[in-house]
Amino acid sequence: MRNNRFFGREDFLSSLRTEFEKSLITADNPRLVSVIIHGLGGFGKSSIAVEFMYRHLQTFPVILFFYADRQDKLDIQFVQLARLLGFASDDTEIVKSREMTLYWIAHLGNCPSLRFKEIEMLIMIDVNWLIIFDNADDVSLLTQYWPSSAHGSIIITSRNSFTGKGSFAGQGIKLVPFDENEGAEFLLSFLDIFPDISPADKDAAKLISKQFDGLALGLCQAGHFMRNKACLPTKFLDLYPQNCGEIQRLKIPGYTKSVADVWEMSLSILPQDSRDFLDLLAVLDPDSIPIKLFQQYGHNSPFSAFLQDTMRYMKATEALVDQSLIEINLRDETISLHRFFQDSTFQQLKGKKERFEEVFFGITTMINSAIPQDDYLSMKHHDIWDAVETFLAHAEILLGRCSEGIPPLATNALLDLFCKIAG
Repeated sequence: MRNNRFFGREDFLSSLRTEFEKSLITADNPRLVSVIIHGLGGFGKSSIAVEFMYRHLQTFPVILFFYADRQDKLDIQFVQLARLLGFASDDTEIVKSREMTLYWIAHLGNCPSLRFKEIEMLIMIDVNWLIIFDNADDVSLLTQYWPSSAHGSIIITSRNSFTGKGSFAGQGIKLVPFDENEGAEFLLSFLDIFPDISPADKDAAKLISKQFDGLALGLCQAGHFMRNKACLPTKFLDLYPQNCGEIQRLKIPGYTKSVADVWEMSLSILPQDSRDFLDLLAVLDPDSIPIKLFQQYGHNSPFSAFLQDTMRYMKATEALVDQSLIEINLRDETISLHRFFQDSTFQQLKGKKERFEEVFFGITTMINSAIPQDDYLSMKHHDIWDAVETFLAHAEILLGRCSEGIPPLATNALLDLFCKIAG
């Protein structure tokens, strides 16, 4: 269960340790502490939770790990635990098994023994305990399985970042990708079978890290591919562009999902408006997309009808945020998304010619509307220059997306856009 190739993430592990110090029975006022580790699929949330668990086996004599992606899984695991503890038999109902298990958890450390509905339970005295709810993307599922304890430690891993009042998690730790150097070091850790790694291959490892935008699962997949195929990073860089689909579907020992699986799972639960929005975002610069582009100018695009309805737009955005597919910066009023998954979305979009043309035309029309030029003299006005500066990077990305020619539907709109910028 432990990832023998766990790499880095010491700052996140340290944050968890600091938070859970408040839950230990040695604390001045021990209490129930819950932390959600959230982020995009493939970032390594589960690996961090498991690594923390193994590093603190002495701190937590009782550790319970639950797969929490579906209610039926949670039911089965609670029934199995109740039977293991001797509280239930094969005939015991699911609800009763769950109640007995939660009752046992709630009273850990309180008394040497107790009774629940005429069932004798042995309780460990003065014990710290840790529960991990793994892959709880629908956090509402945890309602029936949440212990009503005075103290204890709970980790939730989820793509959903909901914390605070009304949430199960009191604190949130947002997991971010590896930076370029960390990603390269992680990738090279798989290549210890090679006697020497040349400077060229070390540079190539940085380029691969950048190409995967620090996605831990993607780099792990690339590392296993190189290790198993005796393929150095320079060679991988040549192979990947033409074989990315096959490589992304490779299974990794110890992992249940490939990069392609993670991405397809994320897409499968999105409503249509969210998928339409993701397609629009796929043709822009991923780092700083102005929200006003969609709120003020999106109504001009026939493709993006959902933007004309504020509630539909908010729901589409909320679903993408819940899956950690996009991040909204309220201060700068911008949207950003992970480069690797944006590229995956774009590759799928490009394979659908008609839809690609519609999306391309829609975005080009929006940016055109956002740069209010009446004549070339007006370009000297500061507000016009501000608009050009805001959307210039996105216009350049749009042009770069036309590697196989400008979609006919968008030819005039794109030419008009660049005339405005050039003016």
